Amino acid sequence: MKYRYRLQLGARVGLSLLMGMATAVSQAQTHSTSGFMTLTYSMSDASNRYLRNIDDSGTFRNGTIIGFQVDSKFTENISTTVQVAAFESDRKDNSTRVDLKWANINYRAGNQWLLRAGKLRNNLVRDAQNLDIGATYTPARLPPEVYFSTNLLEYYGGSVTRYLEITRQTELSVAAFVGRTATFLRLISLPKSQTSTIRYTSVPLDLAGANFRLDSGAYSAQLNLSRYRSSDSGFPLAVNVRS
Repeated sequence: MKYRYRLQLGARVGLSLLMGMATAVSQAQTHSTSGFMTLTYSMSDASNRYLRNIDDSGTFRNGTIIGFQVDSKFTENISTTVQVAAFESDRKDNSTRVDLKWANINYRAGNQWLLRAGKLRNNLVRDAQNLDIGATYTPARLPPEVYFSTNLLEYYGGSVTRYLEITRQTELSVAAFVGRTATFLRLISLPKSQTSTIRYTSVPLDLAGANFRLDSGAYSAQLNLSRYRSSDSGFPLAVNVRS
């Protein structure tokens, strides 16, 4: 019951955030709308499914994404980004999910500070901040273990970023962030009937961490330190990420 209440509360907060941003967009000084699509067809030479959906029948679902994004600017310091997309569900097999990818308000104090709040993205991989943002990309067939982290990229919370100019061409950014997300674990059980059943278990996670990024011309490097801790006492999951 407690977790169901958290889900209901999270849905209400997300809906209120989206409605508030929709109202804000209509009052913005400038705003731009863009759409994007990556269409992927995948087929294997085996009848058993790889990455949940790929088999010898072929599928468009794995790697395909369709979405639109609205960027609004109110002043020189305040802006918002809202993105809605349809993509392969990470919560159910053979299903497509439509959800918010981004929904955040940004406050930039000069060239040195950036504050963000709403639905954000954790830079677990170097280009996570730009993933799906108004552009398509060539998908990679990574090992299944890698996909455990993909649903940890997005979270509801806030971040503070400080930009430091090292030289005229080199900049260091230091970001601290906190929030909440959930990971959906795919569990396979094999009962006595020898017929396997698949179910997804959602685990709510509290997130805290820091990201350090160095940009110098065409080169960049980063270090991400993130700590995920389950807020469900019945499922004591803990994930520490260093990437």
